[in-house]
Amino acid sequence: MKKEEEKLIKQDLSEDELQKLKAIQDAKEAAEILFRTSKEDQKRKKERDKKKEADIINLTGGGTTSYKTQKNFNAILLKSAVFRDVTFIEAFYDHLYRMTGLKKDEKNPHHRPNIFAMYTIKYIYRRFNIKNLMVELQSRNPFITAESMREFKHYQFFNEENYLKLLDFINDFVRFADKNPTRLHQFDIDFCKEYNLTTDGDMFYND
Repeated sequence: MKKEEEKLIKQDLSEDELQKLKAIQDAKEAAEILFRTSKEDQKRKKERDKKKEADIINLTGGGTTSYKTQKNFNAILLKSAVFRDVTFIEAFYDHLYRMTGLKKDEKNPHHRPNIFAMYTIKYIYRRFNIKNLMVELQSRNPFITAESMREFKHYQFFNEENYLKLLDFINDFVRFADKNPTRLHQFDIDFCKEYNLTTDGDMFYND
């Protein structure tokens, strides 16, 4: 409304009506200020969030990550370990023993050769196709003894959806090994081709 029009209207209004008009105008101005402030706050928050996502943070188990990466990991991993039944079934290890030619320790049947951890990462965990997944799991589940012992199993940190995926990956490995009873070198070539895995490179998938 133009100033001349406002002046003419005010001339025809009583004092009470003028006060009401002023109250309406004040309320309108306050709403406009509040709206502008809200938009500015949203813009500043968006800029802060963007900067926060780019910030680098240090991991407990070594290395670095970002808040954005952590947010992505939190969508598939739990902050604390949960109870899980025995997940890597004996058939999985039986095939690894057969393929590698290594012998079970009869005196300590629960002991697994250290090399099996690398094959577990390569044939099972890398199936998730998530960059730095093992680094993140090691950060949440670090060594607690000088003998490289961990308090939990890595799979205890997966949420339900991704734990079920892990079980599927283990079953895929066992079924494939059942149908392809070859030694490790040929199995590695065939399995990696079947499931689109690289046959070399960093086991921890840092690339």
